[in-house]
Amino acid sequence: HRLVPQSHNSRVSPVPVPPYKVAHQFSSNAGRTTLQSSMGTMARRAALASLLLALPAAAATSCAGDASDSCSGRLHSCTSEGLCVLDADDGTCCVLGSEGCASELFDICAPVGLGLAVDDSASDEAVRDFAAAVEGGECHNVEIGMILDRHPEETRWEITKGRRNSVEHANVNLVEASPFYDPDKRFTEASDTHVICLPDGKYTFTIVDSAGDGLCCTPGKGEGRYALTYQESGEIIAHGSEFGDYAAKTFSVPYVPPPFNDGDGDGLEDRTGNVIPTMPLSPDGSGSCENEFGLSLRTDDYGVETTWELRRRAESGDYADGPVVASGGPYTSDKKYDLAYCVEPGRYTFVFYDWQCDGLEGVELDGRYEVKVNGMTVHEGGRGHYEYEELVELEFVNELRGRGPNG
Repeated sequence: HRLVPQSHNSRVSPVPVPPYKVAHQFSSNAGRTTLQSSMGTMARRAALASLLLALPAAAATSCAGDASDSCSGRLHSCTSEGLCVLDADDGTCCVLGSEGCASELFDICAPVGLGLAVDDSASDEAVRDFAAAVEGGECHNVEIGMILDRHPEETRWEITKGRRNSVEHANVNLVEASPFYDPDKRFTEASDTHVICLPDGKYTFTIVDSAGDGLCCTPGKGEGRYALTYQESGEIIAHGSEFGDYAAKTFSVPYVPPPFNDGDGDGLEDRTGNVIPTMPLSPDGSGSCENEFGLSLRTDDYGVETTWELRRRAESGDYADGPVVASGGPYTSDKKYDLAYCVEPGRYTFVFYDWQCDGLEGVELDGRYEVKVNGMTVHEGGRGHYEYEELVELEFVNELRGRGPNG
């Protein structure tokens, strides 16, 4: 768990600084934990939750039947006897490891009474191999990053199979879900991350606020946000903060991001909510990248906390008065990003934001970033800085080249 020293609350910033947060867990198998833990227990449990059938508390523990009735609904379930599988020789149901039970699957169950009980010692690779054996494919990690507001008890999320969510439909195929967050467990204005491994297919992520005011920006309720990211590429699938009663996003894995688009003309890319600069044009109308802004970023174990902006220098001297020409984040955790954009000549301010106000110093994973001008590193940061933002002044001096209007 991450505890932030109370002395940090006294720091002053030009922009509102959110209160500091504490790391937490829902239970031994879920909640805010480090990425390493999430990639272990959470990824194992999430992968198997979509592949194994959990037994009801009052169900019998026998593994009987055949493929026609999916072993009485217990095929590939962890029973109190062991993993229920089909015998490769005669197609009847049997407990893996028992005498005369032939199967190429391997047991990743730890019998604990009734119900789903995944062996914590099973490696992530073992779970993926099991998923491939059962489903004929691999599973893919998505990360849910949360920053709660002052009323965490109003917020929950879920991932369902297909297009249906539990807000609009009574019957859904639930893959993974959180409870409403408990403020008594110090989730108030806390950060939370989950990693869920999903087999190939279509899913819907839904975030719910029971008060109907989202995670932002009702006066007196604080400011939060959520981000759903695809770990393999680091791409944002969905994110937001203002959504009323609920917001839902249907996506497929493997995830392939759509082309950048600003359909509503607000200057922000629709999916990411960021400013994506276009290539500056030289006088002859051709592309010109005489001034390249670069950012090399390694996120810590809470990528949802990290965002940045590149702003034109304002005459007032206040960076917040300068227009944003590029921005990025929130991000997935423990991921390397290398970004480069062409900008017009001039003076700029790079602003690095960290919601936790501890830079890129995570619980178990530290990060860092480098700001580059035309490929040369001009600033390194992310550690030892305990403010909401860090500012880096930049200047690009190369004029755009090309033929003039008269040739």
